[in-house]
Amino acid sequence: MIVTDLTIAKVLSNNGIEVLYLDDLDIKLLDEKGEYSQMKGFIGGAMARVEDKIVVFGELKKLDKQGKIKDFVQKYGLELVDFEGLEVVDYGGLVVL
Repeated sequence: MIVTDLTIAKVLSNNGIEVLYLDDLDIKLLDEKGEYSQMKGFIGGAMARVEDKIVVFGELKKLDKQGKIKDFVQKYGLELVDFEGLEVVDYGGLVVL
């Protein structure tokens, strides 16, 4: 699990789930006009797993300059897909039919 909430990270870890805890991420959130809000988005709405891929809704380097997410995802044999040049935006998730 990749989380930005320390309390959730502790609960997951205490229950045997490997956790990557990240803080102070710059995840954009859109307002009702489709413009960037003053509020920050959440990582759960800015990434999704699709089969063996983790899709980042923007450029991963803008979210994770140290490469922690990349290392964590690759550890599990998953492929990262991101969108170079775009800000990371919390769209609320992804539905795959």
